[in-house]
Parts: sequence; structure tokens; C-alpha cells
Amino acid sequence: MTDDARIAIADVDDVIEAAAQAHAVERETLSVEEVQDVARQLQIPAELVAPAIAVVRKRRRDQLAADAAAAAATAMRLKVLGGVAAALAAIVLAWGLAARSSVRAAWSRVEKHRAQVLNVRDRQRATKVQWEGVADSPRRSAELTGAENRVRVEQKNYDAAAVEYNDTASGVMARLVVTWGDYPESVPLSSEVQW
Repeated sequence: MTDDARIAIADVDDVIEAAAQAHAVERETLSVEEVQDVARQLQIPAELVAPAIAVVRKRRRDQLAADAAAAAATAMRLKVLGGVAAALAAIVLAWGLAARSSVRAAWSRVEKHRAQVLNVRDRQRATKVQWEGVADSPRRSAELTGAENRVRVEQKNYDAAAVEYNDTASGVMARLVVTWGDYPESVPLSSEVQW
């Protein structure tokens, strides 16, 4: 016995299903002779049956072609929509990553300048303590003025970083990053902070 004469057990269900479908289709159709016999019983002239069969077959082919074209058009629209959806998802993802990076960088600058302000304020206090009780002199004046100027410069740098952060954090995607990333909604300016 050849392999063509044998069917794998795993394929038996598929073979029976295909045969049952073919049998169902066969039961739902009539031969041309059977149609002519029905027409004869209904007293329809035999010469009208063949053209009617041709018209019905053409209508069926046209309908199948129209259905196939509609299915192809739907598939194309779905493909285009899928591409558009993927592109939009990529844009939103890139926008979110860019917003996250911007918020993180702006927050980092705020933290850096806040630390600098605290550092120069500590240094200013130490300078005041060092020169407290010392007679007024150009050196004392220069040290105290220098300490005060360093605080002003660092507070100005901090304020610039705070304004930049507040601007960055106010964007649409940045608001989501701020909310989900545990960043503050806004940063106060140096005049609003108790140092």
C-alpha cells in the first residue's frame, strides 16, 4: 500500500469535514437537466432556461467579484488605519519620552541650583560669623559683599532654573510625566522659599 492510500489519524476529522461541506454544497445545487425539468413542469419553454441560467451565473460572478473587491478595499483600509495607528502611537511615545527627558533635565537643574544657593548661604553665614566683631575695613567689607553677591547670583540662577522647570512642566505631555513621575507641579522662586 502506498502513502497516498493512507490517511493520518490526525487528518481524518479534516477530511470528513471537507467531505461533509462538499456534500452539503452538492445537495444545495441542481444540474442543468434538473433545472430544465423543473422549468418544463412549470410550463416554461426550454429555450428560455439556458439564457436565464447564464444571467443568474453572471449575476453570481459579478456579486462574488464585488464582494471580493469590497473585502480587498476593507482590508486595505484596515491596513492603512493600522499604519496610522502605529504611527500615532510612535509619535505619542516619542513625545512622552521627550517630555520625560525635558522634565527630568529641568528638575535636575533646579536641584543643582537649589544646592548651590544653600551652599553659598551657608558660606555667607560662616563669613558673617568670621568677620563679626572685627573692625570695619576694606577686606571685611569685600568679604561680606562678596558673600552677599554670591548668594544673589546663585538665587538668580535658581530662579532661571525654576522658571524653566515651570514652563517645561506646564506642557500637555509634561503634565502626565509630572503626575506619574512624582515631580512637583511647579517650583517656587527664590523669593517664595524660606532658605
